[in-house]
Amino acid sequence: MSGGGTAQFSRAIFVDTAGMVTTRKTVFEMRNPDNRPSIWVRFRPDGSPADTIHEPPAPQLGKVSARADRVSTSAPVPFAPIRFVAISPLGYLVAGYPNRYAFEIHQPGRPVVSVRRDVKPEPVKRSERAEGRKSTEERMRQTDPNWTWNGPEIPDNKPFYHGLQVGLDGRIWISLTRETGPKIGGLTGTSGVGPGMPRSPRPAADREPTKPTLYNVFEPDGRYLGYVTRDE
Repeated sequence: MSGGGTAQFSRAIFVDTAGMVTTRKTVFEMRNPDNRPSIWVRFRPDGSPADTIHEPPAPQLGKVSARADRVSTSAPVPFAPIRFVAISPLGYLVAGYPNRYAFEIHQPGRPVVSVRRDVKPEPVKRSERAEGRKSTEERMRQTDPNWTWNGPEIPDNKPFYHGLQVGLDGRIWISLTRETGPKIGGLTGTSGVGPGMPRSPRPAADREPTKPTLYNVFEPDGRYLGYVTRDE
């Protein structure tokens, strides 16, 4: 590709309940490598092109970066929320940004449905903040020994959830604790800032000890069903 063009790479392919074949692609802009939107290209059962679904606009990921000579390093700000987007087997997108307990259902041709719950935020402890900042600084200074903090500050509160997935039946699963093992069978994959995009590992202070994974489960239309706990 030329320096000012774009490149597309397929990351997934599946068939929804209407028989539509969907492939997910991440678009890389050569002039703006940090902008990596995802799109879903859909084909009818006979193989003919149907349409393209674009990822909803997302906030920029809170991150820091370091550069020395031709080497560059970046990392997410500890405890910064990460955008999640998943496509439902029923043929639409579900997206959430866990700076609050909310997610959106984007059905083509219909108003966006916003699902919210009134949940008390969990503050970032002073020790967690200090350790997260220290670990990030150590990592960045491996690239630039004179590096100083150049990103957003560590948030006061932790993300309200750590994953968003959609089951084969269209139910929406919100992970309230991080998963440390295989995901529940029959779920489409959790995604980050852009679906399928690699994420830099978080500093050690942002890794919670192993504990049961707790999910809130919602019907495809957003109605709350209840919670499920999975022991590791």
